[in-house]
Amino acid sequence: MGSLIASARETLKHCCRTGHRLRGRQCRRDPADPARHRAPHPAYGRDRATTLALARYVAYNVAATTASIPAGRLGDRLGPTGAGNVLAAGVLLFAVAYLVFAIGGTTVPALAPGFIAAGPAIGCVETAEHSAVAALAPPDLRGSAFGLLAIVQSLGNLAASGIAGLLWTLASPTAAFTYLFAWMLIALTGLLFTYISL
Repeated sequence: MGSLIASARETLKHCCRTGHRLRGRQCRRDPADPARHRAPHPAYGRDRATTLALARYVAYNVAATTASIPAGRLGDRLGPTGAGNVLAAGVLLFAVAYLVFAIGGTTVPALAPGFIAAGPAIGCVETAEHSAVAALAPPDLRGSAFGLLAIVQSLGNLAASGIAGLLWTLASPTAAFTYLFAWMLIALTGLLFTYISL
């Protein structure tokens, strides 16, 4: 009798966790439940998937932090075009990351190369953007140039996040990351053209 009660208790707990309703002895999705249209739980389970996502985000930030100082030093050593070269390397790493996210799978090993590329990419890009502005802007307009950089970054982040979010929702994650990959190629082309003409 005790095992029957324990089994019924476990079935009830499962139903409560997954949003199902207990019907007879089986746990079934309630057709009136609006949650029935939600995506299924990740293959790893909600808690493990959350832990893995946070771990990847922490690793991304650690990689970005670790790459920032060497990227700045490299930019200094390469001379007047050093910041542009480091910026181009960061943009290229972002393009690789977005391509991996666009064509890769959804498993942890399939996503890892994208995160490995994106961490140093942000470390290179954020360091080099400010360095390039400091090096290329005339001294009397340097403050305005940094203000313009902040405006461009903010508007770019807003537009990219909004459009990528819409593509993700209306089409697919692949469409969103392909869009971002295309913009990285455009940015890389623009950087190369700008630094060749200097």
